[in-house]
Amino acid sequence: MKKIKQMIIAFCLPITLFILGYYFLGYQIQEENFVISDMKAQYVSLFSYLQDVFLGKETILYSFHKGIGGSMIATFAYYLSSPLNLVVMFFSKGNLPFAIFGLILLKIGLSGGTMYIYLQKHIPENQRINYLFSTAYALMGYTVQYYFHPMWLDAIYLLPLVLLGIDYFVKENKKGAYFGFLLLTITSNFYTGYMVCLFVPIYYFIQIRLQQQKVLSKKTAHFLLISLLATGIAMGLLLPTLLELQNVYRYPLPSFWNIHSIVNYFNELVAKLYIGAHNCKNVLNVNGTNLYCGMFSLVLVYFYFINTTRKEKKTTFFLLLFLLISSIFPILIYIWHGFSMPNYFQNRHSFLFTFVLIVIAANTYHHLKTISLQSILYFFIGYTIISVFLYFRGYQYLRLEEIFLTGIFALLYFILLYVKSRTKQQTIFSFLFIILSFLELLLHIQLTFQGAKANQKFTYLLSNCETFATHSNYRTGSIQYYSGLDGLVCKKQTLTSFISTNKKSIHQFMYHAGYPTTGVTIKDNNTNTIVIDSLLGIGTYLSKRESIGYHPVLTTQKLEEIIVYENPNVLPIGYAIEEIPYDLNRQNAFVYQNDLMMTFSGIKEEPLKQIYEIKDKKTKYVLPVTDGDYYIQIHYEDGNHLRGDIAEVTVNGRKIESETWEEIGVFQARNVKNQIEIIIDHIKDGITATGVSIYQLDEKVFQRQIAQLKNNTLENIDIHKNQFSGSLYIDKPKILFLSIPYDKGWQLTVDGKRKEFISIADTFIGVELEKGMHEINLKYVPTGFYLGIVITFMSSFLSILYFRVCKKT
Repeated sequence: MKKIKQMIIAFCLPITLFILGYYFLGYQIQEENFVISDMKAQYVSLFSYLQDVFLGKETILYSFHKGIGGSMIATFAYYLSSPLNLVVMFFSKGNLPFAIFGLILLKIGLSGGTMYIYLQKHIPENQRINYLFSTAYALMGYTVQYYFHPMWLDAIYLLPLVLLGIDYFVKENKKGAYFGFLLLTITSNFYTGYMVCLFVPIYYFIQIRLQQQKVLSKKTAHFLLISLLATGIAMGLLLPTLLELQNVYRYPLPSFWNIHSIVNYFNELVAKLYIGAHNCKNVLNVNGTNLYCGMFSLVLVYFYFINTTRKEKKTTFFLLLFLLISSIFPILIYIWHGFSMPNYFQNRHSFLFTFVLIVIAANTYHHLKTISLQSILYFFIGYTIISVFLYFRGYQYLRLEEIFLTGIFALLYFILLYVKSRTKQQTIFSFLFIILSFLELLLHIQLTFQGAKANQKFTYLLSNCETFATHSNYRTGSIQYYSGLDGLVCKKQTLTSFISTNKKSIHQFMYHAGYPTTGVTIKDNNTNTIVIDSLLGIGTYLSKRESIGYHPVLTTQKLEEIIVYENPNVLPIGYAIEEIPYDLNRQNAFVYQNDLMMTFSGIKEEPLKQIYEIKDKKTKYVLPVTDGDYYIQIHYEDGNHLRGDIAEVTVNGRKIESETWEEIGVFQARNVKNQIEIIIDHIKDGITATGVSIYQLDEKVFQRQIAQLKNNTLENIDIHKNQFSGSLYIDKPKILFLSIPYDKGWQLTVDGKRKEFISIADTFIGVELEKGMHEINLKYVPTGFYLGIVITFMSSFLSILYFRVCKKT
């Protein structure tokens, strides 16, 4: 009963402080101020999809509503596979943001509880002070800063349990706890689970060393076997996920050895140790490691290395050194993140580093006996030098207020520890130490939350889902009511998608075709040409701004007079084409689109006519033109044109790139009179505009090509979960083009017979057909899905056999 009471306290303390820190800023839960960054951009929409999966409306295998469509197995494993996510079933769709907030609180509480269990096992004498360190772990800077990434929080509460399982195995030869918690960690989130798996052998060999056992022994063989069996059981989910991730864009290693990057990483790592240094205003800072775990922890770690003579200090030093270089050397960062450099939110494995720091601090507090004034003086000399250096580095998030506040707390901790070491009244000073530490954690939460702003509520999107196109033959150009995954929520087909598991080939195609895209984002701003929009099935879009070739059909008062525009030239998701395009010209988006249209239609005339193709490096272009509408693309140096916030562009007095987050690629100049004036301003350092392309639609050519393609279009289209079907008649042998991403997981049948399909433009599905009427059916099963299930069953059987044999021996 006493242990249950302790667990409840350890569970409730971090939740209480987290909520207090939120409310003390004057925020209200119902205002959804907590929905920031990727929580708004991804998670609320993904949890809406997960709820539909639970209700049988969607499947984890595939979705036609994830942008242009794609496999969902890796998306599920990366974002949604935690068993705790079942909590969303108890909330209505409109209350999903609050469900996620409750889930975050649950994970924070569990982190405090599991860490308390771990500390009690290792330092049972520290019963009361362990509440402080378990709370510090649950509210580490990593958690508070990245709370809006709920998928990363599972590893935090599971890590102490996995390591406890290793302790039981090493000391008592008990295998079940390690096996079970490792399996749960891998399946809850394979990404952070992978990081835990990298840390597990390090921890195991340290424990073996401390217990003075042999590394090369039967025990190590059993440890490896248990790890393999747990991983094998997870392969039903992991194998298709890993195979899918081979086709996902990965951020490359910038340099194996870059002293400038290493120094910057180290400086920012230290800068993030100050109270409130990493805040919402700086949430996308690309460098540094968020190691904050309370100044009290750092003070105790300092005393561990200068004031103790413990025998394991050498091992601890090398462990911390390894974790440090893992956070500043690009090659090790690359490995820790699954052989891909992180896209913002740097060093996502830092919770492991923080865990070690807190364990050292907790051990030091128990064993600390004497403190010299000389050691305190040395600390503050070092603190002053480091703080002055970092302050003059000019980090926006590190102000004098944070530096002085952190220094004051450090001084108070030293005073309390110094007096405590010299008096018999230990209890009162321990109590004061805990209260002061809780106050610091609370202040850090408040300072971290500063800058969070109220967002548009999720219910706004839900109430407007009906304004999307409803015909399954076509897609809708999204205006992003809420996030980059609006189509996934409303179960509508769009192009826009913001998710880390989109196929690389889709991003490449969209980029070459002139849509704004990064490694994780595809965006349709309704500013591309009517040519590519028609080929990809964009039937309608919603905006206050007209696009060339679209016609207004409806004004909705509900959406502040946003107009629904219709594309009269749209082609359905499937239609017959004359030829397969090879070696498409990637000179610019217009040439690329011309090649596609001419090859598809068989009419070898360019629908987009070149007006200007300028390759001069300028920041201002003034070009005479006849009156009319034009398409424009600005070219930047290779590698520098993936983000639309790299410059501010004004065309004839109208700002272009500042209108949306990533308005790069093709955009429009409508109702032009006499000339086009393009001004490129506020270009980021190291980036150069190398030229501009200006094209105009040849309406007559375009109409002939569209008419040709509309002769043989797919009809009776039916989309259901991971299945697609339709029928079409073709008047001669042709190739059926489906604007569905090519994937080997598709099983395609024509008239009931299995048929091989091909890749068109390295991105989409194509199938050769003879003259006549045809029934087309596709069904998607991820590559490796069935093999993964077989491995899961075999591993489960072997695990049962293994544990039965071990029980008898």
